[in-house]
Amino acid sequence: MNAKIINWIDKQKPKLVRAAEEYLSQNEIYRAIGSKKAISISQLQNLLNAARSGSTLAELRNFLRYQMGRGTKGTRGWTEWDSGEALIRLLDEQVGQRAEKAPPAKANQEGAPKTVRYDVESKLAALLLGYIVRHFTFMEALSKK
Repeated sequence: MNAKIINWIDKQKPKLVRAAEEYLSQNEIYRAIGSKKAISISQLQNLLNAARSGSTLAELRNFLRYQMGRGTKGTRGWTEWDSGEALIRLLDEQVGQRAEKAPPAKANQEGAPKTVRYDVESKLAALLLGYIVRHFTFMEALSKK
């Protein structure tokens, strides 16, 4: 990624923080349901790790749907189907739509080529998911007070 794209990504951070906080205010996945949490922090960290390793938006959606499928079978997957679907929409809106607007990799290009776009997607997704993990940790602690 060139300096122009990195600078553009840095400018997206405040909006991504806000989106992460809104997601958790609308999907209280940090709250206990019965004797267990709605979503384990490890589910979010798994997604974050996938984004940090360079996974594209399509791969992240696929991984989250896999985790949701595991959750319906009583295993250690994503047990809150609605919040999982909401997170997929959030990723599409905050990562996919933003990545489409990324500046061109070179001055003579109209938009970022796919390889650069995939890098932008993984970077934006890692930021968004990182902000969700941080806010999840705070909201979980707050809910126990």
